[in-house]
Amino acid sequence: MAKTFIDEVIARFDCRTTPFDLFDVYCQLLGASGDLAQLSSDEQRNLDAEIAAFTCRFTSDGRSPWGTFFDPLWEQCNGGAAIYNPDLARLDSRSVDVWAHRANTCTNPVLTSRYADLVWDLEQKIVGHGKRRPEFALIAFAAYLRAVSEGRFLYPPFATEALKRALEIAGEMRDREKITQATEAILEFGKTAPAGLLAKLSKALSIKNKPDSTTMKTMCSLLEQRLTRAIADNGPIEVDSAVHSLESIYRKAKDNQNRQRIAKIYGTFYMRMAETARSMLAIGWLMPVVQLYMDVNLAEEADEVLLYMENRGSTAANEMGVISVEMSDEEASNAEAEATLAIDDWLAPNDLFLALFRASYSLLPDPDDARKILDQAAIDCPLMSSIPRSLIGSEGMPVATIGAMEDDQEGRLVETYFQLLQMNAPYLDRIWLKAKDKFNFTIEELTEALRPSVLFDEDRKDFFIQGFAAFDVADYVKSIHILIPQVENMMRKFLRVLGAPTIKLVRDKPGIVELKNLSDALSNRRVKEALEEKILLFLKILYNDKRGYNLRNEVAHGIASFETFNRFVAAQVIQSIILLSALRPKMCYIPADEREAIHSKQAEPKDHSE
Repeated sequence: MAKTFIDEVIARFDCRTTPFDLFDVYCQLLGASGDLAQLSSDEQRNLDAEIAAFTCRFTSDGRSPWGTFFDPLWEQCNGGAAIYNPDLARLDSRSVDVWAHRANTCTNPVLTSRYADLVWDLEQKIVGHGKRRPEFALIAFAAYLRAVSEGRFLYPPFATEALKRALEIAGEMRDREKITQATEAILEFGKTAPAGLLAKLSKALSIKNKPDSTTMKTMCSLLEQRLTRAIADNGPIEVDSAVHSLESIYRKAKDNQNRQRIAKIYGTFYMRMAETARSMLAIGWLMPVVQLYMDVNLAEEADEVLLYMENRGSTAANEMGVISVEMSDEEASNAEAEATLAIDDWLAPNDLFLALFRASYSLLPDPDDARKILDQAAIDCPLMSSIPRSLIGSEGMPVATIGAMEDDQEGRLVETYFQLLQMNAPYLDRIWLKAKDKFNFTIEELTEALRPSVLFDEDRKDFFIQGFAAFDVADYVKSIHILIPQVENMMRKFLRVLGAPTIKLVRDKPGIVELKNLSDALSNRRVKEALEEKILLFLKILYNDKRGYNLRNEVAHGIASFETFNRFVAAQVIQSIILLSALRPKMCYIPADEREAIHSKQAEPKDHSE
């Protein structure tokens, strides 16, 4: 049979004695294929099989959508249907025959291992019947070990993955001799492997099999050597890998003495690194140290590190820069004119409460607008969208984290919505002044406007009067301290209205109950279902989310700085009270997404035929 362009490409790589990347085979196959439309059906089918062979990748987390070891290069959703590359639906038994032929004829162990493992792993998935062929598992196993021993892989991580896969195949075959052989190859490779790769191999040994004590002692010895070298080289990544692998091994062996020894080595290294680092970096390094100390029962050492972190935290704020954006006079003038028109429109109703509710509600950003901002940021600033970050509290310590957009969409939404709330907060002061000018209301009249709400308690009336009055005379410390507990009480009444209990059992104290707090209420399923998303987001960010104001907790625990008690924050507390007070017998609140449908229905011509 005459050689095809596919045979020529594979032959070039098969005769190579130097390392290469399998993805290069894919690229050369595409480059040599020319006009795909000119290929015969057999050539196209064979090309599909070869392309699939080099676009499959090792699964990184054991969660291939195919339920196999090999993973597609990428996947995406199109109209609810998953699309994969490669697409196994384009392959059949003849594709598997192509791989089987290559596995038996190629001499390069990198190619042989790939083709043989594809047959072993994917044949049943593609063909849909029959038993797995163990001869290809044996071919793949031997080729993986040979490729590692001969240094045929381009990068050490590739060799590491090959050894892990060889061990996995031996386990799938339940062949103790092969497991021992793979283990010996891992330990041999580990003599020169970096700590990070050695840690992966150590984990593979402990997960896939039950290694004997001699094997684990050898692995520990190798990891201890890498740890010593990494400390001497000031390599934090290598130190982390070695320490966590050693701690895991010693934990499983119930060797607490060595666990504590390793933890102290880890802590000493990072305390030394912290001395010459900026405060925020030092604190970030030391957080895992504290956690490890706690895990191995070194409470006093953990306290020492926490004290050090507190001292460094006091200087962290001074290391931060300030980013500001200036607005031109014209932009400021236009924004002012738009705000004036909007406030006049919001306060148009002649009813005091209705006007204040309309203004308070209108100032809440639309969560979908926040999501659009995030989507655009992912396009314009993909790197920033993919970097997790820590939020630093007033003491210079991290109080919350926000993950990458892909992993933490909820956190990114909270962060963006919080920023929009802060931008809108100054308008609340203008609304208050404009409403006072229009309605000329007294504090008692404002409180009276809240009374129809089913969340209003008569015995809390004086608290509202005192809180509103304090705001009116610019005593924001008093206003906030008085009004936040009233919001919490309103939320408990809301639970009762929804048919949910307002009490909970006290943990570790059988037979004792206590009232639910604001966080309990806002996390309640019925509350989440009853409140419109933007109101729920606002309340959570304002009162109990560490990624936002977290006002209830910051005030209750004496954490909030004096600067927190300002007019804008106090106005947002009053805004939340007005929004909650909309729940009343003779007032129907309709979420924004339902209003258009209701208006359309009302506009339909009535049938008077009957």
